[in-house]
Amino acid sequence: MQLEITAIETFYRAAGWALFALGALHCVLPRSFRLGVVLMLIGDACLAIAIAFPKKAAEIFALAGIDLTQFPADLTIPGLIFALALTAAFYRIFMRFFHFRPLWQRASVSAPKDDRSAAGESAAADPAIFAQVKLNKVSDPSDKPQSKD
Repeated sequence: MQLEITAIETFYRAAGWALFALGALHCVLPRSFRLGVVLMLIGDACLAIAIAFPKKAAEIFALAGIDLTQFPADLTIPGLIFALALTAAFYRIFMRFFHFRPLWQRASVSAPKDDRSAAGESAAADPAIFAQVKLNKVSDPSDKPQSKD
């Protein structure tokens, strides 16, 4: 049983650190902050499993029919492969459902929608719209007309 727990700990520790590092990398890359946060959270969950729940994880592997005694005690490489596969899966999910633009694609330049902005004019509000607006001016007490006594 100790060999199984060691294997679980090394697997989840390697996956957790790899996911955390990939998440931190994505947090500083342009346009991929959300993916970075998600990867860091999954990495934290893997590290929590490695630290707090290795026995429960070994039981879940046993229920799934995976015999951990046939694996070596050091599952660092499979943990790294698991982390890379999980990163690729989440990258694909973000591209598909959240319209995440891959890092290798440049931003597409869209045509200007307004003729005034194409001509170089300001795209500010039209002054005719605000012509009828009355301003509330604060009157200065010294401006009051003086009464003649």
